[in-house]
Amino acid sequence: TSHRGVGLDMFVVAPSTGAPVDASTWHALERHLSDALSGRAGLESLLEGRRRHYRSRPVPDATPCKVTLGPCGPFSSSVHVRTHDRIGLLHDLASAIQCAGLDIRRAVVTTRSGVADDVFDLTDAMGSPPQRDVLETVLVPLLAAAADNGSGR
Repeated sequence: TSHRGVGLDMFVVAPSTGAPVDASTWHALERHLSDALSGRAGLESLLEGRRRHYRSRPVPDATPCKVTLGPCGPFSSSVHVRTHDRIGLLHDLASAIQCAGLDIRRAVVTTRSGVADDVFDLTDAMGSPPQRDVLETVLVPLLAAAADNGSGR
């Protein structure tokens, strides 16, 4: 947990090739993650560099973005986002959630076969579940726009 209250409980990486992840890759990941969490890395410029380096090809059968509101529990509200994965998608979704004035209590982020399937448990600034109308009218359009943000890249 950082001084800003950012916590990372579990992080699992499974290469698409099935090959083991070597020590140098882990060290680089730890360095980049530490720099990003501490604010030392200009995350926007790093992502833009990755986007330029790994130009996306048009995907004819790309998964359309689908944002689904889940149950409103006693501690948080659940939002499910399923869309075609791309570089910077998670950052753009988290930024949209922040822009809506919400906090991520828990996230389950999964990508398989180029499809991002993410679930976010959200709270408002007071730590309570957000009102459903805020989710429907503010958050869902922001998440849909964030998911589509890089589709033409």
